[in-house]
Amino acid sequence: MPKPSPNLVVVLCEDAAHKLFIERWLKCRGVSNRRIRTVALPAGKGAGEKFVRDRYPVEVLAYRQSRFTSRQLIVAIDADTQSVDYRLEQLAQSLKDRGMEDRQPSERICILVPKRNIETWVRVLIGDAVTEEVDCGKQEPEDTRRAADVYQAWLDGAKEAIPSLTRSRTEVRRLDGD
Repeated sequence: MPKPSPNLVVVLCEDAAHKLFIERWLKCRGVSNRRIRTVALPAGKGAGEKFVRDRYPVEVLAYRQSRFTSRQLIVAIDADTQSVDYRLEQLAQSLKDRGMEDRQPSERICILVPKRNIETWVRVLIGDAVTEEVDCGKQEPEDTRRAADVYQAWLDGAKEAIPSLTRSRTEVRRLDGD
């Protein structure tokens, strides 16, 4: 079921696969292209997860200073071989290093941390049996689109999945103020 559309959704992500997945999913939620601003790693410019960690405080500050009452920030960063909690701690530390408070429960800041990577979520959402320990490699854009198309229905359902994907339900609820 589509959610009420925010004034602006800022998407901070580490690569083209995250960008495709998040933007397609947002469209399924009823968010128009005009209301999405994506900040992604420029091609060939280094490690995507470092880019996201470095840029996170900038985007949180912009979120906090915004006049938009229904602005949302979605951060997508792979856990890679680390834990989801480790990535979340790194992001919290990046705020602390800049003298900023960690994100608050009332803030519509959603952090999606696929373990191992977004391609793992893609494989699960299109029905493949995979684990978070195996690198699924790059996926075809069509598979990423198919996964994004079913993500909202999966979120609204009760089906369990790999832990990082199941955990994303709690994060997405932040967008709606839940």
